[in-house]
Amino acid sequence: MQKNTKGSSIIKKIAKEAGIKIYKLKLVYDKKFTKGYTAKAKPMSAIKSIASQCKTPIAYPNGRLEIADYSKNKKIELLFEL
Repeated sequence: MQKNTKGSSIIKKIAKEAGIKIYKLKLVYDKKFTKGYTAKAKPMSAIKSIASQCKTPIAYPNGRLEIADYSKNKKIELLFEL
């Protein structure tokens, strides 16, 4: 990849080239690779490496590939009684 490419762009490009379908992609920190990026591993290993550099876990709920941090998406339910 070229210089100054964001992690999300690299993940999308690798997934498209390899035919990997990503259900959800939301990186915690979309790291900018200032020197560029060269994948020297299998596509899934490269995606895992980029996701870890972007501080985002990978999950497979219901067999779908999701790259997102669910610890930030907690909903709070409040109940008020009068």
